[in-house]
Amino acid sequence: MPTAGESMSVLGPTVEGAIAARSEYLRLNPEARVHSMVCNDGRVAGNPDWHLVESCVRELGVTCITRTVGGGAKAGNIENVRHLVGATGDALLAVFDADMVPTPDFLVATLSPFSDPAVGWVQTAQYYRNTDLPIARWAADQQALFYDVLCAGKAARNASFICGTNVVIRAMVLDSIGWMPQDSVTEDFAASIRLAPDWRGVYLEGKFAEGLGPVDAANYLKQQNRWARGTFEVLKTHWSDLVHPRSRLTGAQRLQYSLSCTHYISGFRDLVYLLTPIIFVVTQIPAVRGADAAGFLRHFLPYFLFGQSAFWAAARGRSTWRGIIAGFISFPAFAAAALTVISGSRSSFTITAKQRDGSVSWPGPREGHFPC
Repeated sequence: MPTAGESMSVLGPTVEGAIAARSEYLRLNPEARVHSMVCNDGRVAGNPDWHLVESCVRELGVTCITRTVGGGAKAGNIENVRHLVGATGDALLAVFDADMVPTPDFLVATLSPFSDPAVGWVQTAQYYRNTDLPIARWAADQQALFYDVLCAGKAARNASFICGTNVVIRAMVLDSIGWMPQDSVTEDFAASIRLAPDWRGVYLEGKFAEGLGPVDAANYLKQQNRWARGTFEVLKTHWSDLVHPRSRLTGAQRLQYSLSCTHYISGFRDLVYLLTPIIFVVTQIPAVRGADAAGFLRHFLPYFLFGQSAFWAAARGRSTWRGIIAGFISFPAFAAAALTVISGSRSSFTITAKQRDGSVSWPGPREGHFPC
């Protein structure tokens, strides 16, 4: 459980969830060995309360390892602990972001697929539990488009990828590429492309963990910018894996990973959609030439209706129109991320705030149980 400054009101329920998941797994598999650890980056992140997290976590009976030398952001934090405790070879690593509370059956459900030695990781979805907040609710609908609609399809083509949290990874998988990549803020996606030729990723449908969505629009856009920036960085550094004839990726994997890499270019598309009518009003220059309104609609309407029908057939009961709008209004974050990567500007890992003004703003599990 990596953390870089989250308070115990956020981290505490996650630690307790991990303890419950460990207890349930050991109840069914008493011969197993399961260790719970918090990877504490609060000290290197400059959080003055890092020692409080350390003491509280230890009071809960969980190991806490605090880094004194930073580097590599979240991936570096995890790798530091992994090698300190010797989690290599046959070990399995379950990773949870600080706010992602696993269900008691998480390990029972996710460890079963590893009976197949070809399985390198098992990924589960991300759900938000603070959907009483409007922004978190809209973000949850957007997440549902990815996790409830797209991920199962990608996995069916053996193009699943690690999403950074609520995931179990075979340690030898990371050993095979040296370590978890630390040159991208989406290190999990970068690792997946490198691992895909030799290992199979499994996507497990269902709710096995719940976290906290962005509390306001500013943090939502910051989150979207980070994901877009990381994905563009992966495209910049791993494009040869996607297009080179000697790459060992299958055709389906090339297509699916390429679609994931280029998705955030939609920020420029949406910017054009917004600017086009404004330009027409100001300059009288139309966006489409050579066709009258009737001709345009004859070509556009069938495409539009077919596309929308296919979308609603796939997303019905899983997401709503809010997910589409949330993606559309993210265009400034997407476009800014692309320009950052194209210009070669350095970027740092940023954490999406889970609180407002230092106080909990949602009803979390066992809220107020952590006086530390």
